[in-house]
Formats: sequence, structure tokens, C-alpha cells
Amino acid sequence: MFSSFTPVVQHSVPYKMTAAAAEEVVVVVVVVVVVVVVVVVVVVVVVVVVVVVAVAAAVEAAVVVVVVE
Repeated sequence: MFSSFTPVVQHSVPYKMTAAAAEEVVVVVVVVVVVVVVVVVVVVVVVVVVVVVAVAAAVEAAVVVVVVE
């Protein structure tokens, strides 16, 4: 995995990127993007679930208070 990043680091050395190396970099970038997207989606889903549960609990509490009064 780290071998893909070595050509990027060596700016001082003129380096002609081969198709294989370019492909490797593209694959790494795609994997990173997919992982980031999945993490963001999971976080959003968790936040939405927490908010919905909190709202439901608040509504339930309000209903109980209204009924008791």
C-alpha cells in the first residue's frame, strides 16, 4: 500500500508514472473515498437514529405529562 505513495513523495526525482503505478494510485484513492463515504453515511444514520429516539422520548414524556395533568 505504501509503495503506491513513494512516487508521489519523490518530487525531486523525475519519475514517469507507469500505467501499473497509476492504476495502483487510482485504486488506493477509490478505496479511501469509498471508506470515507461509508463512514460519513454510518455517522449520519447514527445521528438520525439518536435524534429520532430523542424526539420520540420527548414526545412520549410530553404525552405522559399531559395525560397525568
